[in-house]
Amino acid sequence: MSTTTTAELLDPNSAAYKRARRQFYKTTKNRPTVDQDWTPFRAAEKRFKARFPPPDLSNVLDIAQLDESRQQELAQGVWQGSASPFEYRRLSGSSDACIIPAIPGLVILPSFLQPAQQRELVRWSLGKQAREPNPTNLDTHYHLPEDGLWNSYIHHKSVGEELTVQPKAIDSDVVEPPSSGPRQLIDNTPLSPENYRDLASTPKPLPAPSASVQPTPLSALLYKLRWANIGWYYHWGTKQYDFSRGKGEIDPQVRNICKSAVEAVDWNQVYDGTEDVEWDQSDPEWKSWRETYEPDAGIVNFYQTKDTLMAHVDRSEVCSTSPLVSISRDAESKTIQFYAKFSHAPARSPNQLYRPSDNALDDKMENDAGILVDLYVPRKCSATNRLITSKDHASVQIVIADVDANGRALGTSTTFALCGQVRSQGESDDSLNRLATRAGLLRNVWSYQK
Repeated sequence: MSTTTTAELLDPNSAAYKRARRQFYKTTKNRPTVDQDWTPFRAAEKRFKARFPPPDLSNVLDIAQLDESRQQELAQGVWQGSASPFEYRRLSGSSDACIIPAIPGLVILPSFLQPAQQRELVRWSLGKQAREPNPTNLDTHYHLPEDGLWNSYIHHKSVGEELTVQPKAIDSDVVEPPSSGPRQLIDNTPLSPENYRDLASTPKPLPAPSASVQPTPLSALLYKLRWANIGWYYHWGTKQYDFSRGKGEIDPQVRNICKSAVEAVDWNQVYDGTEDVEWDQSDPEWKSWRETYEPDAGIVNFYQTKDTLMAHVDRSEVCSTSPLVSISRDAESKTIQFYAKFSHAPARSPNQLYRPSDNALDDKMENDAGILVDLYVPRKCSATNRLITSKDHASVQIVIADVDANGRALGTSTTFALCGQVRSQGESDDSLNRLATRAGLLRNVWSYQK
């Protein structure tokens, strides 16, 4: 079966583009118009996640367009943004650093890391950081090798062996039961100096291993690695830091990169004209960042070529003004790691296309007026437990309301999502029957293929 590439979908004369257009017209022909009710964020998210029509990047900042030395990189890639979609300016004395007046405090450092540094950072993240004692997303569910997934994979591959990693559920007294609906989102209270003591003392128990996890070959498990913790431990169950676990070590290599990024910026130019901004102290902290900044917590995120990020609001930081360093390293010709800022005031906020080694510095002054938003495909197919992606073209979400003995809605419900693959193969009815029976919503009503 041939695979449609992004380049083909961007070519209106290609057969893939014409097939996608026919499918788009077919699936949207009778679809109700609901986009008028979307928030600015939701509208932007839908636009950039759309498989067809391909996202229009004419309003996305692509600084590589201004760099003569990166023209080959642009030619080899697929996506291209614009050199001037909105107001931005370069800092004097620096040929690279850019700021966007609409987002005070955001500084973009294109190609801040040399190619050799980028490769070394990738090796570090897989071989040194994604292993004990640093938590990863897989530690909860698997007995991982002590030397880390990547190091163990390389070793076993070199001797021609395949290691099977065992799930923790097989020898754990407490396991997490299978979920019958979509993942529950966490709406946590924003952390502040006033409520820090209360939130810091909130119990943050370790999550239970999943009962549905099966023994998995090491080579397959490697592709499920999504994140590794740096510094202070971030508790994903509450989306707050668990300070009781102590501060993890921050590798000197990463510490030096973060500090050098902060030191490379002339913050006087960044905050010129923002004298009316209120800071936590009488004298703005940015005046001493070059001397005082120290990274203390972070996350390494790992993405496959089809992965994107889930939208979230960062509410876990006690200080809303200290620098935040974000480093992007990806295979741009295959995938884009995209970040966007959406403010409560303007309906349209600047977007930027991130290419390999483009760094961003954000002092989080935005937190009071806007939110840091990433893009992600948020739902799994309830029948197959796999992510619903653009290849499915469409999915169906079914919400079954809970009722009392008189048939009145209770305000709670059970949600099932079925992907396009299940629907196209005619398995929707059987899958829904099986899911509803398992959830206790049906008894002795339908039969299904077990």
